[in-house]
Amino acid sequence: MELLSPLLSGSGKARQLLTDYDDERFVHAGMPDPLSRDQRHENLAAFIESIERRIIRLQSFAAELETSLPTPDGDRIKVDRVAASLNAFCKTKIAGLKEVEPALSMDWRSRALGGIERRSHTLSIDLGTYCGEIAIRCAPQDGWVTDETRYTRRTVMETAGRMVIDHNPAVLPKTMTNHVDAHAIAAFALSQIVHYRKSKSLWRPDYLTFLCALADGLYA
Repeated sequence: MELLSPLLSGSGKARQLLTDYDDERFVHAGMPDPLSRDQRHENLAAFIESIERRIIRLQSFAAELETSLPTPDGDRIKVDRVAASLNAFCKTKIAGLKEVEPALSMDWRSRALGGIERRSHTLSIDLGTYCGEIAIRCAPQDGWVTDETRYTRRTVMETAGRMVIDHNPAVLPKTMTNHVDAHAIAAFALSQIVHYRKSKSLWRPDYLTFLCALADGLYA
């Protein structure tokens, strides 16, 4: 449904709400490489403690934008509906929220931003956390970890040292683990959503594929 008043609904209202969105930073900010293993694990422990708070904050934000996001409960039957709600929420309520754009560049997690741009960081992490928890509750063998894999220069992954979902996809051998960076997926999706109305040819984020595949143990 086309928005008639950008000041009262859609990205206009989202912009208003984002100015009051709680800014929750990690204990040790910045890139993971300079951090010690203990510091990365402190970040993970603090993040796990914040999960419920992050979900409630996102739900409240969405509710103000007339979208109901159910609390993750492990019911796989609900996942399709939740993903569809996220798609509609992002494409009709957040599309055009230009403040997200500069805050979600490739190095978004290492940048020191303030104000509404900093709050967009928290929003993207909260969104990734919500998506991750939806999937984890459906696949209890998965969980949040720090990627401490000893990569070589040739095999180094963007997930190195970051908080990710430890996921063993059914489509891969049992001995292999796939680290899913749910926060990066959410940030990338949000950065694309900003451009959603500018060009119909651009990729349109679809949480349905990501959520359902992860919940079914098929995301690889």
